[in-house]
Amino acid sequence: MSKKSKKHEAAVIPTKALTPASLMRDAKQLNASMLTVRYPTADMLAEVRELLLARGDVSDLVARGFFIDDAMFERVSVLSTMLAPESETQADADDERSDRTENAERAREELLEIRERLALLGDAAGLKASMFSVDTRRHDLLVGSMQQVVRRARRAKLADQATVRVLLAQATKVINAEMAARLEGSELAKVREESTDTVYRLKRLLYDQMRHISKQGLAAYPGDIRRALWYRLDRFIAQRKPSAPEIAPDAPELNDDAVV
Repeated sequence: MSKKSKKHEAAVIPTKALTPASLMRDAKQLNASMLTVRYPTADMLAEVRELLLARGDVSDLVARGFFIDDAMFERVSVLSTMLAPESETQADADDERSDRTENAERAREELLEIRERLALLGDAAGLKASMFSVDTRRHDLLVGSMQQVVRRARRAKLADQATVRVLLAQATKVINAEMAARLEGSELAKVREESTDTVYRLKRLLYDQMRHISKQGLAAYPGDIRRALWYRLDRFIAQRKPSAPEIAPDAPELNDDAVV
């Protein structure tokens, strides 16, 4: 066994009281290079439920000299509890992204409609079309360039000032809302970045401990179909890259496409 493997296995052996606080401390001590566990949290939790069915084997495994104890199963259980809210958070984030996309599309349509009406009034006043042009390549560029159009329209001598005031008020309201949403999105992104780092650290601890238990169980009960379902971590094996080299079923690959 290589030095790296020995150090890696030593890291998964619980030596102190297992609480969310103690596991969080363990997670924070992980080297950043160890954090890449790219299996979906939901899949990992599904594997945990199956692996915990094997907890009753601990006495037999210990008696036979396998490198395992009940604290390892407890570690898996506590870590899975800590990660459980992540699945709900991810679902909420997906819904939130969908809402933001719909809101941005509505804002885009409204701003372009206002721009068109202002452009027609500008054309009637003999103004250059460039005064009312906007950049539609990205949503933030559209909002920024629409601010310029609003400022120019306020200074221009356009007919039907009652309509112009309404249009400018509508445009300003939409622009302010989009700028506020962008700022809120930036703040949320920062919070989520920190949260994502924590999730990866907890997943690393969980994955390592599950792998260790899996190896012990598969070695102890070869040919036992029921226990194979508990110990094999099938969801991890199934997500290997097609181009990945063949590896033993008790050693799922670490480097798949990222999902948290």
